[in-house]
Amino acid sequence: TEDGEILITGNFDPLKVIVLYCLSKKVLSVKKKTKIEQSGPKEISMKTGLKDGTVKVYVRQLEEQKLLVNKGGAYYVPNFLLPAVKAYLQND
Repeated sequence: TEDGEILITGNFDPLKVIVLYCLSKKVLSVKKKTKIEQSGPKEISMKTGLKDGTVKVYVRQLEEQKLLVNKGGAYYVPNFLLPAVKAYLQND
């Protein structure tokens, strides 16, 4: 939204919801709406409505798939992974 709130609507796979959330944080960071691009599992859980335990498992899975990077327990999409993330989101 205009005030920097992330809203993900639709029926998406939970893994894709996490990736979309992390991409949204990247956009907010670029637009100077937030100072911190990285998100911990608890934040992702609270903002997406996914269960905390589920998010913890999935962010590790996404890290293993080279779609997210872990920096001190917080996850984000670095620029060099954007092509891989785009391909992942376009793939059904």
